[in-house]
Amino acid sequence: MDIGLAKTDDRTLWNITKEQPRLMVSKDEDFLFLATRPNDQGRLLWLRLGNCRKQTLLLVLENNWPHIEAAFTNHQRIVEVR
Repeated sequence: MDIGLAKTDDRTLWNITKEQPRLMVSKDEDFLFLATRPNDQGRLLWLRLGNCRKQTLLLVLENNWPHIEAAFTNHQRIVEVR
């Protein structure tokens, strides 16, 4: 969902994710570094797919959704999808 934050820096986006609370979905490794800081509580769905078409991305998410949902339900904060 685009909420009008395209020009916002990563740290600010991450803080919004933690405060509201939201789930960050990103391909950007910078968010992994933010998520693994001591005492951090944000949640990250880290997409490790490289460049791909939207249809491919949606298919990968659909195929992995049971794993993704279970991981976050079990309080895993970082879920990697390849």
